[in-house]
Amino acid sequence: MNDYPTATAEVNLSALVHNYLLFKSHLQRLDPKAWLACVVKADAYGHGLRPCVRALAEAGATRFAVACLDEARAVREVSPGAQILILGSTPPERAPELARLGCIQTVHSLEYGQALSAAAAGTLEVHCKLDTAMGRLGLSVDEEDPEAGIRDVLALASLPRLALRGVYSHFCAADEPASPRTERQLARFARIKERLAAHGAEVCYHLCNSAGLVRFGAAGYDGARLGLSLYGVPPSDALTLPGLRQVMQCGCPIVQIKTVRRGQSVGYGATFTAPRDLRVGVLPMGYADGLLRACQGGTVLVGGREAEIVGRVSMDQATIALPDDLPVSVGDMAVLYDYDGVNLPRLSRHAGTIPYELLVLLGRRVKRVYVRD
Repeated sequence: MNDYPTATAEVNLSALVHNYLLFKSHLQRLDPKAWLACVVKADAYGHGLRPCVRALAEAGATRFAVACLDEARAVREVSPGAQILILGSTPPERAPELARLGCIQTVHSLEYGQALSAAAAGTLEVHCKLDTAMGRLGLSVDEEDPEAGIRDVLALASLPRLALRGVYSHFCAADEPASPRTERQLARFARIKERLAAHGAEVCYHLCNSAGLVRFGAAGYDGARLGLSLYGVPPSDALTLPGLRQVMQCGCPIVQIKTVRRGQSVGYGATFTAPRDLRVGVLPMGYADGLLRACQGGTVLVGGREAEIVGRVSMDQATIALPDDLPVSVGDMAVLYDYDGVNLPRLSRHAGTIPYELLVLLGRRVKRVYVRD
């Protein structure tokens, strides 16, 4: 039992299911035959993998994507019949376990595929990831010699004990509608599919993430992967679906209220000096819990009002300046992320980061509480 009065993250599973069904309906309008995979990596973006997978499976979700083998095991425990795609790299010596779990492993190079093939004890299903612009994990597709990439994919398909079931890529800037990179990736991926089909490859194709889903559905391919927006956070202000609901509300109690006199400092390094007499609330939450030091100067919500984070955020505590006219008592909640979806993007912008980072960095001391409407 943890008696330390730290933060609580309330996760509304009804909102999670609502978002899944919202995007499923959107996808069916644009690409009626396409499937939707729920991305639950990084502990379901900090929301808790097992409860989220259970709720989504009960709502009819059958496809999940994770980053690693440990996450795949957890999904399999909760949803025995699910199709699980591992997006990251798994050590080749774990190929027999991948096959036993019935996971689909991403293959990102011909050499990696050969190592998996050599280590596999039975048939292992794989999807080949292509690097069409991201410049990280994936089989490079060179514009000057595109056939080299095609040859590698076909070579993967011929390896013993590997069953190539899919080919996919990932947008690098789909959340920026003005960026020309997305159109170039779409065109490049379409050419790859056309050439693979000409060589007789029979695989599924998927490309779109949350931003791509809003803009293109599945872009005419077999499926799409729903990540951040599954949890109710749009990839950008311009790319959301009406009715999207934020799944998590996170806050912590104020444990002390004190007066800081004009000219007195607050926190390590005395980086904040009170310009006038202030009421300051002390929060039992710091960077060990996911409230970044860079959040200093950002705001939380107290009684629906903004309260600035003053002084440096320390490992276990932070301090906020309370509005002069707001009645506040010890035990009242300071809300970092609200169900209305207002403060998470605001706080992340202030910290120079993105909502993804703040969500997945919520620490182990932050208690997850699961509710339904």
